[in-house]
Amino acid sequence: MMKLLCVLFGCVVFSIVGYNQAAKDTTPINKFQWIISHNSCRVGPLPKYVKKAQHWPFKVLDQWDYYHADLTTQLDSFQLKGLEIDIYHDPKGGRYYKRKTNFFFGGKKKSYVKELQEPGLKVHHMTGVDYRTHNYTFKSVLKEILEYSNNNPNHFPLFIMVELKEKAPGNVFPANLFGHKKALKFDKEALLGIDEEIKEVFKDDLDKVYIPDSLRLGDEYLKETILKDGWPTLNQMRGKILFIGHAKEKTKERYLDKESHRGKNAGWNYSPVPSLKNRMMFFYLDEEHPEAAIIQVDDPIVNQEKIKELVKKGFIVRTRSDTPVHEAKTGDYTKFNKAKTSGAQIISTDYYKPDYRAKTSKDWSDFTVIFKGDTTVRLNPITHD
Repeated sequence: MMKLLCVLFGCVVFSIVGYNQAAKDTTPINKFQWIISHNSCRVGPLPKYVKKAQHWPFKVLDQWDYYHADLTTQLDSFQLKGLEIDIYHDPKGGRYYKRKTNFFFGGKKKSYVKELQEPGLKVHHMTGVDYRTHNYTFKSVLKEILEYSNNNPNHFPLFIMVELKEKAPGNVFPANLFGHKKALKFDKEALLGIDEEIKEVFKDDLDKVYIPDSLRLGDEYLKETILKDGWPTLNQMRGKILFIGHAKEKTKERYLDKESHRGKNAGWNYSPVPSLKNRMMFFYLDEEHPEAAIIQVDDPIVNQEKIKELVKKGFIVRTRSDTPVHEAKTGDYTKFNKAKTSGAQIISTDYYKPDYRAKTSKDWSDFTVIFKGDTTVRLNPITHD
């Protein structure tokens, strides 16, 4: 068992070993199962704020009382195979510069973060509230992922979920209460901006990005390819990065709309059937959708059989192994065990390492999401031959 001491977090870091001994590189990528992190950029709330919030009538900070390593550490030291990034639209810059909720804690309202003043996509779990993050901009996330990939050119493909956040405290509180800003909608221009930021950062390395058209194989829709030809092999996918969008239905429809982002009068043909052609991201879609390739089914306990059926058909499924902070406090592995037996390829967790309080407090367990042999990827129990 290979263990390294992570000084910053005081935790055990697991090293991936063995899966290449059990499978050849000719194994299709959907016949593996791997672990990624959830809300990957967030640092977590200040402990003193969590303690103060214990006296509130509602326990909103309790469910956010978990902490992540920086992205490079997650990918390198913990060997995770993907990340989940929350982004907000901020075309002019400065929209999320202030942290108004600090009014309740006596903290500073100005962030003093220069990056937040600049135009572009911003990264927060929830602006103004759960704002502590390792990366403030989507571009900085992309640069860190690209750097890791360049330093590890033969890596297992990385699956990067991009959640398009369109709600913030300003969308919930009455107008101007506490001065919170509303989160902006992702209109067509904003959606195009996501693709453009990916292209801008990857530039000469765009071949690293595995886009929907890379999978399509000449078929009109991705679902045809999935059901007929399946996914490429591990050998074909090494060093690749897939971006997967996650958003509410109307926003998703705008991204999949074949109509030009420049409008109907720009000389582009409009198709009534949504498509991911010429897009940089996949999207979590329902099985019935013609562009379905990757599907999100969060609860592996309730949806055990549903997930198994989807996996057997050839889809890649993302599910969760825990919900902060229940498993970390109780040590309950039920959801993780169900996630494994469901065959869902992507298992998302906040606990690829034990909570930092596990060794010092009886209120926390050493709950850790890792496969047998201290690996973060293994052969899929449902699909492997």
